[in-house]
Amino acid sequence: MKKHEMTFTTAWMKWARYNKKLLPIAAAIEVKITTGPNLFFSQIPKHQRDALELAKWGAYCYKLSDASRVKMPNDVIWMRDAAGLFVFHWVKKGNKMFYLVDIDAFLNFEECSKKKSMTEVDAAKIAMITGKLK
Repeated sequence: MKKHEMTFTTAWMKWARYNKKLLPIAAAIEVKITTGPNLFFSQIPKHQRDALELAKWGAYCYKLSDASRVKMPNDVIWMRDAAGLFVFHWVKKGNKMFYLVDIDAFLNFEECSKKKSMTEVDAAKIAMITGKLK
């Protein structure tokens, strides 16, 4: 199985560093990849939604594991009044587009939708940033 999310996330982080002035000062970000025409709402677990809402509307605190074989840059991540964002990407040949969507816009779309999924066109409509990787 190809590691689409890992590959895309690495490329997106490079884009984010280069385009940092377009992004909020602080954000909790969840990357979601789909290989089909629809990204099903069920692909986004409750704990991920809750974490993005906490970063935006509450206080998000996360302890990084010291047991990892990779050296961690710090012990704890703390956010308050930050952005809670999804980065959505549809994997298909030649597609380098992504959609940065605020947690509240996503939850509102899901609540108002009669479908159980969103398409790339839907994501483009609610995105705060539509970007393209190089």
